[in-house]
Amino acid sequence: MHDVFHEGERIVQQLTGEGWIAEQNSKMIEQPVFK
Repeated sequence: MHDVFHEGERIVQQLTGEGWIAEQNSKMIEQPVFK
């Protein structure tokens, strides 16, 4: 039971990390790279 909860927590952390990376990428795309 504890192992299942830990596995689910790890998946949530992975998804959160991917979401954060996608958010950072979208911010970089919105900002003009070349002036």
